[in-house]
Amino acid sequence: MDEFSSGSTASMRRGHTYRGIETSHMRTRPKLYLFLVLLVIARAPAAAHSALEALVLGESVRSLPIGRSIEVLDDPAGNLAIEDVLSGEKARGFARPSEKTPYASNDSAACWARFRLSNPLDRPRELVLEIGFAPLELVELYVTGPDGARSVMRAGYAVPFSDRPVRHLKPAFPLTLAPGETAVFYLRIQSRVWKIFPCVVHSKADFHAESMITFAALGLFYGGLIILFLNALVLVYKLREAATLYLSMFVLSFLVFLPTIDGSAAVLYPFVPHTLLLGGHTPAVLIENALFLLFTRSYLDTPRNLPRFDRALVIAAAASALVLPLALFADVFTLTRVLMISTALIGISTGIALYLRAARRARDFLLALLPVCVTTVLLMLRDLAVLEDSAFIRVSPYVGTLCMSFILSSSFADRLRSVTRSYREARGDLTRLTVVLHNSLLNKLEAAGNYLRAQIDSGGLSSEKLSYAQRLLSHCSSEGRNILFTLKNSGCAAERLAQELRFRGEMALYLQEVSFRLVTDLESPYEQLDSDSVYCVMAVYNELLNNVLKHSGARAVEAVLVHRGGRLTLSVWDDGKGFEYDPAAPGRGSYGFGLIGEIARASGAVFDVFSSPGKGTLAMISLRPRLSPRR
Repeated sequence: MDEFSSGSTASMRRGHTYRGIETSHMRTRPKLYLFLVLLVIARAPAAAHSALEALVLGESVRSLPIGRSIEVLDDPAGNLAIEDVLSGEKARGFARPSEKTPYASNDSAACWARFRLSNPLDRPRELVLEIGFAPLELVELYVTGPDGARSVMRAGYAVPFSDRPVRHLKPAFPLTLAPGETAVFYLRIQSRVWKIFPCVVHSKADFHAESMITFAALGLFYGGLIILFLNALVLVYKLREAATLYLSMFVLSFLVFLPTIDGSAAVLYPFVPHTLLLGGHTPAVLIENALFLLFTRSYLDTPRNLPRFDRALVIAAAASALVLPLALFADVFTLTRVLMISTALIGISTGIALYLRAARRARDFLLALLPVCVTTVLLMLRDLAVLEDSAFIRVSPYVGTLCMSFILSSSFADRLRSVTRSYREARGDLTRLTVVLHNSLLNKLEAAGNYLRAQIDSGGLSSEKLSYAQRLLSHCSSEGRNILFTLKNSGCAAERLAQELRFRGEMALYLQEVSFRLVTDLESPYEQLDSDSVYCVMAVYNELLNNVLKHSGARAVEAVLVHRGGRLTLSVWDDGKGFEYDPAAPGRGSYGFGLIGEIARASGAVFDVFSSPGKGTLAMISLRPRLSPRR
């Protein structure tokens, strides 16, 4: 019993000892778990770094876009520090963007990005990291050394140009990788609206070469834009048209706005606060919208040509003006985008609608609008991360702006040349009309006055002689009306010419109780006819009406004005007694048709007469007028 007891006791003690050992393990196990968790947490950044893809920068790598290898972390409140993103839950919150160009939500105050670079060479690698998007307020690059020390470099609009680590228009940072070194870099991007950061790693030599090309290209672009602006001011002075004023203001807005996009504003406007440069982007877009709509309205003359489209242009311009004050105090980024799209659609629709009416200005307008529309679409797709950022997309605003400004300036230059040519032609017409006034009208009036004075002095003034003097004075009056009409209109539209023909026919024949009718067939009723053609038609018409009253004995007269295929034809028919008319006979000039023929031939017109006794008379004049340019 004792032995058993002792054995049992020993056994119990062993069991107790076993249980004691078991109990001790159970007490120790939570401490072990805690140790393992702390070890995992302590190694989390290293594990995260090891999972981050390393970009190997071999000897052949000169410029390498790294957007696909960047991981992004949103910072909605903008209060995360570098220590927060190096460890803890925030370190595990980094995610690779699905888009080709990394970006963060516009609702976030800031965002973080990290990437990993590796130098496989046996020599140091000097690189430059370029953020290919200039309108960023502040970009910070954190570099962690082997001993844990951290350094930070800052760039962006908040940093003066002279204080930037690399004096470049866009945020850029120098990087140095030791032989065989692999390093992780952290970026903090802070901006009011845009947080787009297309990242490219360049070799130092390639970066400087590309920078020189960029500065030269921007210099040429802004120089060309300044020349176009000065040219627009000359057009404003020469043409005195509202459209030229809007064009000059439109080009000026590009000169002010585009430097804030490409980063040139840091050099061009060094004394302007960066908050104003960045905050003024949206108001600048709204101002450009309004100016473009006003220019479209004036250039295409929509109040007269397209009243319905004109109302849409006015409403869109008013909407941009109303949103402008809000843009100074609130975020209207989305609304501005909607207005930009609406402006483009309204402008294109208006141009197409007027182009379908064969207006030359509409063609020039659409050609000028095409490159700008393509540029806008490319930039929007880039901003929405549908397209990857590229040099072509970055240069497209400049190419589109230059093309649009050049096409519109060329159109106005053509307009100026046309106006100058019309002015010179008007001067020539005035000179010719002065000669006609002297030779045709004043000489006849002087002859009539001398004839009457001679008859009065001789005392032989008879009714027949008075009738002759009356006809002479009547002819002078008709000639004077014709000359005054031509001087007043300096050429006129076909519809205006028809109205004058109808008025003169009714006034001349009404007192003689002769019925009158005018028939018109005008292909382009508002096409401007030159003054020489108008004068010729009116002179011939007056002579034909005088012949009807003097010789025909007609009771009805019908005139037909046709303008088709670039040819103008006037026919005058009467139901009078008619006469034997042989074009080859010496008497071709009888009944006053000789004078009419001379007037027609002097203007290069074709004149024909068809008549026979008892069947009335038909007289026709046909010519090809010079047409003024369409507006």
